Amino acid sequence: MKRHIIVIGGGQASVQLVASLRQHGFAETITLITEEPILPYHRPPLSKAFLSGEMEESKLPIRTQDFYTQNDIKILIATTVEAIHPRDNRITLSNGQTLSYTHLVIATGASAFVPSLKGIDLNGVHVLRSLQHAQSLKNDLNDASKIAIIGGGFIGLEVAASARKCGKEVVIIEAQQRVMARAVSPHISDFFYKKHEEYGCSIELSKNVSSVFGNDNGCVAGIVLDDGTKIEADLVLLGVGARPNIMLAQAAGIEVNNGIVVNAYCQTSVPNIYAAGDCASQINAYTGILTRLESIQNATDQAKNIAHAIINQPQIYKSLAWFWSDQMSYRLQIAGIIAHAEWIDHSVYREKKKGESFSIFHYRQGKLVVVESINDTFDHMFARRALEKGIIVDPQIVSDASQDLKALLK
Repeated sequence: MKRHIIVIGGGQASVQLVASLRQHGFAETITLITEEPILPYHRPPLSKAFLSGEMEESKLPIRTQDFYTQNDIKILIATTVEAIHPRDNRITLSNGQTLSYTHLVIATGASAFVPSLKGIDLNGVHVLRSLQHAQSLKNDLNDASKIAIIGGGFIGLEVAASARKCGKEVVIIEAQQRVMARAVSPHISDFFYKKHEEYGCSIELSKNVSSVFGNDNGCVAGIVLDDGTKIEADLVLLGVGARPNIMLAQAAGIEVNNGIVVNAYCQTSVPNIYAAGDCASQINAYTGILTRLESIQNATDQAKNIAHAIINQPQIYKSLAWFWSDQMSYRLQIAGIIAHAEWIDHSVYREKKKGESFSIFHYRQGKLVVVESINDTFDHMFARRALEKGIIVDPQIVSDASQDLKALLK
């Protein structure tokens, strides 16, 4: 039987998957389906270089049309999958057409979470997950003087830095006691809190937004906090997290739990259906916890893993998670996952340049588990190799910045 691989989604995982299949010599039919009316594109620049005008839209596509043509990959843009029928190995498109598959890959990503607030549908209230969102935000940002950002996570802080670079007044409202609380250690939170304030942002911690208010023209005019404080703003960004796009899988009877649940081979509860990227939940090989990761690394590596499975060379997924975020003149790089607040029991600070370049090595029961680095690519790359290889990293050596860590890798 001739195989037909269908990939649903237009992000990093989808493109990596089809590229990996062809690289491994898979010569049968591949179809990639994306709801968006353009070729799959890089998303990380949307909150940074694209928003600030440093990157043109033409630089965003992950691959050009020539790649799909030359590799005989059929790509359906502006196409929605309405349903998956696992028993029949077919999908139904919004135009009523059905397509049969031998293997199906769901890489539908995640959507911005929109809280139920009065005034949330006013003109000038934005989310940021797609190029269309970024274009709309960029257009409104040009005419805005003050932007209110609800949420102090990666997206919120990256947009804040870009908006300040464009000369806009910025206020950030964060419900937690610190910024990026779900992803970084308190020290890193404090560092970026101070740097954003120095950059001119106003940050309100432990505050919630109760409503959004507008003017007589139906445009946003500001937000109201739960203590009654009014903050005027002519643009509002919602950066309060994302929800995995699991509706297709759930309707098809595929197991879901904060994402589409996959095993160590990225298989769903239906053996010939796989999932990858922001929509997938998997037991993390390093923490042993069911985790859904929103990162380019995870999407890329899971896609490679699925490609191996499809060509009958299955490999257990055990990639180390790593992340990055560019804010102002600082690059944050993280190797590993801080699973929860009690996950770390000992941390070692390693400074290269006071307040500008440093790393924090985090230990759990004497074992290195996570390293956070600010403007220190060497420490980050060292950490990735050390964690992947399970190398013992002596905290006393780490604490002395004059010590060369390279010797530990030999």
